[in-house]
Amino acid sequence: MPTRRPATAIGLVAVAGLLALGGLAARDVWRIRDDVEAGQQSLAGLNLQRVDAEGGLPAVAADRRLRAADRRARTSLWLRMLVPLPVAGHPGPRCS
Repeated sequence: MPTRRPATAIGLVAVAGLLALGGLAARDVWRIRDDVEAGQQSLAGLNLQRVDAEGGLPAVAADRRLRAADRRARTSLWLRMLVPLPVAGHPGPRCS
């Protein structure tokens, strides 16, 4: 039975780690998108008659969802790990 080289094992662990990081970052992006869309829908249906009838509750709910999206985008460990990667149109942070 052939033995695996340590480099192969290290490569497999690295690939598994990158896949896990990508999955966790994608989950956070999905949750951010969901919160932003829910906040936008709450604001889109807001008019003076609805505010008079329901008070400011729809605006408060929209604000809560948009703030949750903002907080998650700013504090996500998984998204912060991806910041150094260049994205189309954004070259990434510069090292000075």
